[in-house]
This record gives sequence, structure tokens and C-alpha cells, in this order.
Amino acid sequence: MNPITPCLWFEAQAGEAVDFYLSVFPNSRRVTDAKFGPDAPGEEGTTMVVHFELDGRPFMAINGGPMFQFTPAVSFVVNCATQADVDHYWECLLAGGSAMQCGWLTDRFGVSWQIVPERLGELMSELDPERGKRVMQAMLQMVKLDIAGLEAAAAGCTVAAASSVPGRPTGLVQSSPPRPMARKATWRSRVQIINTEARTGSRQAEHAAMASMGREGCTRRARAL
Repeated sequence: MNPITPCLWFEAQAGEAVDFYLSVFPNSRRVTDAKFGPDAPGEEGTTMVVHFELDGRPFMAINGGPMFQFTPAVSFVVNCATQADVDHYWECLLAGGSAMQCGWLTDRFGVSWQIVPERLGELMSELDPERGKRVMQAMLQMVKLDIAGLEAAAAGCTVAAASSVPGRPTGLVQSSPPRPMARKATWRSRVQIINTEARTGSRQAEHAAMASMGREGCTRRARAL
């Protein structure tokens, strides 16, 4: 028995969201689907709670109204064995959503995901500290993570530009270690920006603030690997 089951609170899209996630992840199924009854707070006969599994792991989705919203403060990490897996989950979950740096994205329902190749952890955990720094610098320049680019950086190359956003080319060049980025604001001040925008309900501005702090957040995640 799984002792912890994540519960996702939607305004009214729980059924639609579950169908979407079931189409993305293998070994997934809808377990139970409870409807609002005549004395319940929702419209009678519509979806209230869905119990479902994604790749064998239990989840719940509830239609609870507009009082709570998702934020990138909570995200689900999808560990990928191959670049094909990274590409699949990135492209499917990103449809209708928005991309952030370092493998983060927010899907069209507002749920945040990290699409991370297992190879990243292997490269970052190797004993050569300079090699790890090169891998981290390559990751900081990526939106969708690219295993070949990370491995090339580990071998002594650095990513010139790597992104799944149209208009941004991807390439690898031999170069000296990249210069440190200037910090325009502290991590704490950027978190305060996100909290302020979340309170006002401005989802677009919240995502923009997340993008502005993306590199610093990615650095912290890399150090934890």
C-alpha cells in the first residue's frame, strides 16, 4: 500500500485533466470516479473526485472550486532513462502550457513538472568537480534538457544555446568556461515577486517571474543532485 497519495485540486477540470494525464503516462488507469450528489456543493452528476494511477502510482483529483490555484512551488519530477522519454513527456505535457528553464514546465491545467534525464544526476555526481561545473553550466542554458548536450559539456564542450523554444538555436562549441551571470535580484526577492503575483491571481506574471529566477533555481537543484 502506498502511504502517500498526491491530491490535485482543480476548479472544475479534474475529469479532463485525468484523461489528459492517462494519455501521457504508460501503465495508468482511472480507478474510481465519484459524482456530486443532490446535497453536494457541486452540480449534481458532475465529477467530484477521481482516484487514478500514473505509471502505477496513486493520485487523486478533486473539483473543489476556484479558491486554490497551482503554483510551481510544488512540481512532479519525471525521471527519464532516454532522450526519447524526455522528448515524449516534454512535448506531451507542454501542449497548451508554458516552458521554463532547466527542464521545468507548467501544463495547461497549471500543474508544474520537471522532465529530468537520469543521466543528469550521474554526470553531476561524478568525482571530477570541474566536470560537474561544466554540466551545470550547460543545464543552466537549456529549457528542455538534452542528454547529448550535457554529455558534451562533461567532455569539455559548452552549450552555445539550447532550447525547445522556437527561434533559439541549439549548438555545441568548444570554449572556455562561461562567465558567471550577473545577479539582478536575490533569490529571496524573486520568491517574494512570485508570492505577490500568486496572491493577485496573475498566472502569466507568475510564470514570467519564475522564468526570471530560473537559472538560480536550477543552480540550487543541481547542487542538490
